[in-house]
Amino acid sequence: MPLVFPLRVRRFGGTPGSIDALLITDARGRSINIPCEEAPLRREVAKLFTPAEAEALAVHIARFLSDEWAAQILVHQNAAGDPRKPKG
Repeated sequence: MPLVFPLRVRRFGGTPGSIDALLITDARGRSINIPCEEAPLRREVAKLFTPAEAEALAVHIARFLSDEWAAQILVHQNAAGDPRKPKG
Protein backbone atom coordinates (compact mmCIF):
# COMPACT_ATOMS: atom_id res chain seq x y z
CA MET A 1 0.00 0.00 0.00
CA PRO A 2 1.55 3.35 -1.00
CA LEU A 3 2.30 6.13 1.44
CA VAL A 4 -0.23 8.90 1.88
CA PHE A 5 1.27 12.35 2.23
CA PRO A 6 2.00 14.57 4.12
CA LEU A 7 4.52 12.84 6.37
CA ARG A 8 4.96 14.02 9.96
CA VAL A 9 8.00 13.55 12.20
CA ARG A 10 7.07 13.33 15.90
CA ARG A 11 9.02 12.81 19.10
CA PHE A 12 7.87 10.04 21.43
CA GLY A 13 9.01 9.93 25.04
CA GLY A 14 8.13 7.69 27.95
CA THR A 15 8.79 10.41 30.54
CA PRO A 16 8.47 14.18 30.23
CA GLY A 17 11.63 15.73 28.82
CA SER A 18 13.05 12.52 27.36
CA ILE A 19 12.93 11.24 23.80
CA ASP A 20 12.72 7.46 23.39
CA ALA A 21 11.96 7.36 19.67
CA LEU A 22 11.08 9.43 16.64
CA LEU A 23 8.11 8.45 14.51
CA ILE A 24 7.64 9.22 10.82
CA THR A 25 3.89 8.96 10.27
CA ASP A 26 1.90 9.20 7.03
CA ALA A 27 -1.68 10.49 6.71
CA ARG A 28 -3.12 6.98 7.24
CA GLY A 29 -1.31 6.59 10.55
CA ARG A 30 1.32 4.09 9.42
CA SER A 31 4.67 4.88 10.97
CA ILE A 32 8.39 4.18 10.96
CA ASN A 33 9.95 4.07 14.43
CA ILE A 34 13.54 5.24 14.99
CA PRO A 35 14.55 4.39 18.57
CA CYS A 36 17.11 6.52 20.40
CA GLU A 37 18.73 6.75 23.83
CA GLU A 38 20.30 9.62 25.77
CA ALA A 39 22.40 7.52 28.20
CA PRO A 40 25.78 6.76 26.57
CA LEU A 41 26.29 3.28 28.06
CA ARG A 42 22.78 2.05 27.20
CA ARG A 43 23.10 3.61 23.73
CA GLU A 44 26.38 1.77 23.06
CA VAL A 45 25.13 -1.60 24.29
CA ALA A 46 21.85 -1.39 22.35
CA LYS A 47 23.47 0.23 19.26
CA LEU A 48 20.98 3.13 19.25
CA PHE A 49 21.15 6.66 17.90
CA THR A 50 21.43 9.76 20.05
CA PRO A 51 18.21 11.83 20.03
CA ALA A 52 19.89 14.42 17.75
CA GLU A 53 21.07 11.73 15.31
CA ALA A 54 17.64 10.06 15.31
CA GLU A 55 15.90 13.38 14.63
CA ALA A 56 18.24 14.19 11.74
CA LEU A 57 17.75 10.68 10.30
CA ALA A 58 13.95 10.94 10.61
CA VAL A 59 13.92 14.30 8.82
CA HIS A 60 16.16 12.95 6.02
CA ILE A 61 13.97 9.84 5.58
CA ALA A 62 10.77 11.90 5.43
CA ARG A 63 12.35 14.35 2.98
CA PHE A 64 13.69 11.50 0.80
CA LEU A 65 10.32 9.72 0.69
CA SER A 66 8.53 12.97 -0.17
CA ASP A 67 11.04 13.82 -2.93
CA GLU A 68 10.87 10.28 -4.31
CA TRP A 69 7.06 10.49 -4.42
CA ALA A 70 7.20 13.84 -6.26
CA ALA A 71 9.75 12.42 -8.72
CA GLN A 72 7.54 9.41 -9.47
CA ILE A 73 4.60 11.70 -10.26
CA LEU A 74 6.81 13.77 -12.58
CA VAL A 75 8.07 10.65 -14.38
CA HIS A 76 4.50 9.36 -14.74
CA GLN A 77 3.31 12.67 -16.19
CA ASN A 78 6.20 12.79 -18.66
CA ALA A 79 5.58 9.18 -19.76
CA ALA A 80 1.91 9.96 -20.32
CA GLY A 81 2.74 12.77 -22.74
CA ASP A 82 2.06 15.63 -20.37
CA PRO A 83 1.82 18.88 -22.37
CA ARG A 84 3.90 20.64 -19.71
CA LYS A 85 6.84 18.40 -20.66
CA PRO A 86 9.72 20.52 -22.01
CA LYS A 87 10.42 19.97 -25.68
CA GLY A 88 13.94 19.57 -26.87
